[in-house]
Amino acid sequence: MSSGGGPCILGAHILLPEGWDTHPDVKYPLAIFHGHFPSDFDGFRTTPPDTSLKPDYSERFHISGYNKIIQQEAYNFYKLWTGPNFPRVLAIEIQHACPYYDDSYAVNSESIGPMAMQSHVN
Repeated sequence: MSSGGGPCILGAHILLPEGWDTHPDVKYPLAIFHGHFPSDFDGFRTTPPDTSLKPDYSERFHISGYNKIIQQEAYNFYKLWTGPNFPRVLAIEIQHACPYYDDSYAVNSESIGPMAMQSHVN
């Protein structure tokens, strides 16, 4: 609910566990992630790294080929996520914009947060 009493809409990306469609009655644990208003899940890639990708250099980590490492690790995570021994959970990455930034970090107050509630003082 917003501070005006109306609905508050939150966007989200949802990563479903492997086999969810064949087990409609299963209840899964929930993992919630907060980011900076992502366009999709980072770190999840269903295809192997691009072999034609020219390696870049990361000043931050002082290594060459960081872009390929990122793609490989994202693909590795996909293989784990869909593998037989990975825990089955629902992963949600929330998009909760606020007037002050692209992401409120789920703060819930009158001045910031997607669900700013009216404060009541007794």
